[in-house]
Amino acid sequence: MSILETNIEPVQNSPLETSAEILDQIIADFNNPNRELPISTGYRSLTKMFSGFKRNQITILSARPSVGKTCTALNFTINLINKGKKVLFFDLEEQKTQNFERMISNLTGCPLRDDLDNPRLSPAEKAKVLEILGLGRKLLNDKNLYYVSKPNLTLNDMKEIALNLKNIDLVVIDHLTKVKSSVKSSNIYERVTDIASNLRQLSYDIGGTPLLVLAQAGRDARNRKPELNDLKGSGEIEENADVVLMLYAKQEEEDEEGEELGQPDEQEICVMVRKNRHGRTGSTKLLLNRPLQKLSELPRA
Repeated sequence: MSILETNIEPVQNSPLETSAEILDQIIADFNNPNRELPISTGYRSLTKMFSGFKRNQITILSARPSVGKTCTALNFTINLINKGKKVLFFDLEEQKTQNFERMISNLTGCPLRDDLDNPRLSPAEKAKVLEILGLGRKLLNDKNLYYVSKPNLTLNDMKEIALNLKNIDLVVIDHLTKVKSSVKSSNIYERVTDIASNLRQLSYDIGGTPLLVLAQAGRDARNRKPELNDLKGSGEIEENADVVLMLYAKQEEEDEEGEELGQPDEQEICVMVRKNRHGRTGSTKLLLNRPLQKLSELPRA
């Protein structure tokens, strides 16, 4: 008897699917008025390439130090919570005070940083700062932002925290190399490889919630736009990511004597979609107002 003639018992709960079954599911999902759509970052020009945060998606946000990774992640967060979305933000660098000052400046349109650090404010100026902080508190109070500021969290710690919350739309991790690895090694490559290779499992374990993970780009990219091979720590970061966003800003200018003049109050930030597993790659520019820590679309010509 040939193998084609062999009687084979049907396998119960087989994962096998025909092409017709798969296409029927795609059509049914498309026709479902309640289907889950990507969550937009809030920036029209970026949405043309990167439709937004999707279920089971790992998005890496990378740049050199001081370019604006955390600022960009906070702007994405503000845009989402302003639409009623729930965001869980893991701040592994323990910058909660600075990050909430940034968000309040962004939301109120009143820069806080210089005033909060100024010991010589008049009573009237102090009252104004307290008014701004009170307004910021009111604006954030009814938003669905869950914030964890603690170092040395493992991915399993994050899973336990996320599972205690319901219907989280996005998890932000700032940043990847600050996550505590399960690998007992002094080798950063091995630790980052372990973390990056387990991000998918974290998303799966918390119901497919999309992850936005901040990662450092190497300092070699100082005077040029970063590439995928500038991701610092391990090739597993790129391998496991569905989307890689990279930021570039012109570096601080120098005077005739070579002294840095500092960063301008307003600066164009180039946002590059370097990898997009299910979509387009390309770049766009956003305008960063540094005193307000606010990213905006460039004015239309």
